[in-house]
Order: sequence, then C-alpha cells, then structure tokens
Amino acid sequence: MGGNMLHILALNSETETGGRQREWLGKDLKDHQGFLIRIAGYHRPFRPHCAREPENDYEMKQWSGLFYQYRLNIAFDADAH
Repeated sequence: MGGNMLHILALNSETETGGRQREWLGKDLKDHQGFLIRIAGYHRPFRPHCAREPENDYEMKQWSGLFYQYRLNIAFDADAH
C-alpha cells in the first residue's frame, strides 16, 4: 500500500509454522525491508491470553527471530475471542 509505506502479512498459525511457511516469511520480510511499516497477523498467539490454552513455543521459535531480525513493526494475534 502506498508504494513502500505499508506491507501487511497474513500468516497461517493453523498449519505448520516452520518449513516452507518460515522460508516464505524470511524471504518476504527480507524483500520488504525498505517499507516504512510492516505488520503481520495470525490466529494463534505465542503466549495465549488465558490459562486453558497451551503455550506456543514452537511457533515462537519459527517466527519471532525473523520478526526481530527484519524489524517487524507490529504483530497481531487474533485468538482473544
């Protein structure tokens, strides 16, 4: 959006978060480093909002390092029903 103003990523936390999706995420973040604002959204959080949901350490290991490395501006999970 807006040339290189905004880049939005939609990730799928309902499937394998490593492997091909992680490779794609790394390439996409690298390719869009010059964008002013980069936002990612996904369903399942790394750390759930309630005690009955399990921690998601695997997903965090797959994505958080890339978020940090490529300086993602905002990450949203959507599991707070």
